[in-house]
Amino acid sequence: FDANYTASDTNRNACFARNATGQLQVLTSCTNTSLQLGSTNGQINITMWANDSAGSTNNAKIQVWSDNTNPSVSDLRSNATRMAPTVGDNITVLVNVTDNLNLSYFIFSWNISGSFVNDSIVTITGNSTVINVSKNVSLSELRMVGYRFYIYDKANNSADSGVGNFTVADRTLPGEF
Repeated sequence: FDANYTASDTNRNACFARNATGQLQVLTSCTNTSLQLGSTNGQINITMWANDSAGSTNNAKIQVWSDNTNPSVSDLRSNATRMAPTVGDNITVLVNVTDNLNLSYFIFSWNISGSFVNDSIVTITGNSTVINVSKNVSLSELRMVGYRFYIYDKANNSADSGVGNFTVADRTLPGEF
């Protein structure tokens, strides 16, 4: 964690910080430093002190959030597995996501065009939700289509759903052109 601060006093002597684990850390500088937060997840309270040669002290308290845990993704599914979609059909793809602190956004990707293409970022909030995306099948030939979700939390930790797939049905009647 990088702390941007300045402790100023004509007779400034030293600066200290109590980090997330409760350890007192003597700072090498009284301006801008890096503090070790450890592996703590959640809200962290940090107190920074400065003292001078006259024995006076002052402190500032800051709160930061630390998150070292990736979101969790489960139950990737679509309604296309119950029906064989054809050109013009709409399909819905769903996935369950959770995070220990706060979700931020997701990106849906599918290879309907032959290569995976990402949709735009969609904002999500909270720490648990079911994401669903509806898409129109624009293929007319029999082919397998893959899809996946990329999930991000507020700390930019990420997870992906893995790839699910469905097969586009060929509903052309024999003899039709």
